[in-house]
Amino acid sequence: MDYDLVVLAGGRASRMGGVDKVSVPLNGLSSLDRILAAAPTTSRVVVVGPERRTMRQVSWCREDPPGGGPLAAVAAALPLTSADVVLIAAGDMPRLGEVIDDVVATLLTQPQADVAAVRDRTQVLQPLAAAYRRNALVKRLEHVGDPDGRPARLLLEGMSVIPFDGGSAAVDCDTWADIDRVTEELGHA
Repeated sequence: MDYDLVVLAGGRASRMGGVDKVSVPLNGLSSLDRILAAAPTTSRVVVVGPERRTMRQVSWCREDPPGGGPLAAVAAALPLTSADVVLIAAGDMPRLGEVIDDVVATLLTQPQADVAAVRDRTQVLQPLAAAYRRNALVKRLEHVGDPDGRPARLLLEGMSVIPFDGGSAAVDCDTWADIDRVTEELGHA
């Protein structure tokens, strides 16, 4: 299964005191490295955010302007991809790696669909946990225009979306309580 992976890892983590939350160990491995480990070694991987040590070779880029938000981060990374399918992954979703191949496979089984997006436990589609057909993503970003400060949910507007029930893989870590809970879950997995 051939796809490129874009991991968004440049957030401010304001609810966690500004710590680099994607680098915090969760049962011995950071959220960022958990996602990177799940991608096939043949996948091109682009990480948007400040450079840091990772377990595998990646390409780095920054959104323009830095701090411009996740939509700007996707726009910055897209030119560094080339596969027909691009999986966008929020770096603070440490269990997303458990389902990324399944999300891509779901998209590939539906040739008319533009995107397969993970649906969280509250039935909300996650635009930053989704496999996109690259050409549809390029067109969508062109339609959005300047992405600076604009919401990520705009990525799914006007797209033919297949929902993928993500379960615990759709949980992000925005607080220290989230980190503690996911670390405990991973310890029992």
